[in-house]
Amino acid sequence: MKGELDGGDPLIDGRVAVVGLGNVLMGDDGFGPFVVQQLLARYEFPGFVTVTDLGTPGLDLIPFVDGAAVLVVVDTVALPEPPGVVRVFRGEELRGAPRSVRLSPHDPGLLETLDMLELRGGGPKQVVLVGVVPQRCGVGPGLSEVARGAADRAVAAVVECLGQLGVEVRQRGKPRPPDIWWENPVTSQERET
Repeated sequence: MKGELDGGDPLIDGRVAVVGLGNVLMGDDGFGPFVVQQLLARYEFPGFVTVTDLGTPGLDLIPFVDGAAVLVVVDTVALPEPPGVVRVFRGEELRGAPRSVRLSPHDPGLLETLDMLELRGGGPKQVVLVGVVPQRCGVGPGLSEVARGAADRAVAAVVECLGQLGVEVRQRGKPRPPDIWWENPVTSQERET
């Protein structure tokens, strides 16, 4: 795999990590995991690409990012724009974003993770954040209709970013049903088995 993103230097061969961040029990905050499940259901990825729903790992994000040449993150973003807007941030644009106050040890800590890896002399050469402005992040599973409607745009943005890097992503002949487990109620009979 060789490619470029953002007109930068060609990338060194290496692992590409696509991660979805967010709490699936907090409404639109589950956008990252939702999009990752859509990607896995619709596309096949080469062996050097990992696509993972990480939930809210905090600084436990490090093992998933360490050793990756490219990191693509899908998450919600707090922007003064209407809910459902999908934005793509790359490299320095992402690094220049204001640091928000961490509210709990479960906050993703993406920028802190990148800082720690850089201090160790590593970290991804390319970082991309595909984010959506959420409509609601209250207690309860399930995306708002606005965020759900933005998911296809986010999926397309991830696939486009990977394509710009020269990563061949193939659509599945027959898409699988996405594993949106947090939206499927468990019956008492299923709990007993």
